[in-house]
Amino acid sequence: MKIIRNDICYIEREDIDFIGVLPQNTCSVIQWDVYYSIKFKLLRLKDKESVQYFSDKDFILDYDMVKDLSTQELEEMRKEIEDKLEHLSLKWLNASINTREKLDKDKEYNFNIKSLKYYIESINKYINNKEIYDSEISTLSFNNFKKVELKRYPAVSRTEPVSRIPVSSSEMEKLNQSIRSKCKQNASEQARGRDAAKDFHVGTSAVDVEIEQAPVKKLTINN
Repeated sequence: MKIIRNDICYIEREDIDFIGVLPQNTCSVIQWDVYYSIKFKLLRLKDKESVQYFSDKDFILDYDMVKDLSTQELEEMRKEIEDKLEHLSLKWLNASINTREKLDKDKEYNFNIKSLKYYIESINKYINNKEIYDSEISTLSFNNFKKVELKRYPAVSRTEPVSRIPVSSSEMEKLNQSIRSKCKQNASEQARGRDAAKDFHVGTSAVDVEIEQAPVKKLTINN
């Protein structure tokens, strides 16, 4: 079964197996860009060539063509396909030996027989699993997100610098002194932190010692 909407195609894996031979571009897409549904082996294809390829395959059941049909209507549809299959089969049965030999070698005739049988099987499968198909397909996404080219900007601005503001030498000296003072303050705080870490010992704490040295009182229970 296939579902094609908004240039997106979902197709059952068994349909691909039935076709047997696929175009090279479709094979590569199926190999690298696929989507599996939960209940059925549905593959999601969105490239134009693959979508068109499966759109042209009339022998693959189209979900949108049968989803609104009642069970009776589906059975009538199956009966029409069975009549076509019987007509082709009678053509071989009523033919002469020479004609039969030609039909046996006729690739188109044999593929039509095979396709009609497969189409009937697909209808039967849908009739027997209609609720599951409908529930599963209702969750599928048919949004074809287009790639948007993002604008790239340089990490460093190319804006021309504004005119420089003159700073007196005395102001620059004040700034340098402030920076040196801050560096000394940071170094002093780091030194105090290292000294405090040296005084920290991992082991039995003073609280643990007090608990161990505390006298134990005997509990007497009066009957």
